[in-house]
Amino acid sequence: MAIFANGPGIVQTTAVTTSATLVFDTDATNIPSGATLPDLTIMNIGANQAFLGQSTVSATTGLPIPPGGQVTVRGYSGLQSSTTGDTYAICASGKLTTLVAGLATLDPVA
Repeated sequence: MAIFANGPGIVQTTAVTTSATLVFDTDATNIPSGATLPDLTIMNIGANQAFLGQSTVSATTGLPIPPGGQVTVRGYSGLQSSTTGDTYAICASGKLTTLVAGLATLDPVA
């Protein structure tokens, strides 16, 4: 598991529903203005599968993250306050889950 940077703006916990839900917001507090953001890690701490993508993500187009799973986007390089770096997730019909997203300070260990 990757280690997250500290601060409420860096680690974001989000309840994901059947609508595209913002799980990592580059406008979050404690992210320095104009900063280039490093690797992004997203963990599924809920009971159902989530699907990652942009604001138009769906359960058929998104990257699946099973319960207990995680993904680290190496070389994420989003910019602070750039909506193109925002990350969304969705669950399949009738499902809910919780994701934790944050900037990784260390590489995940296999």
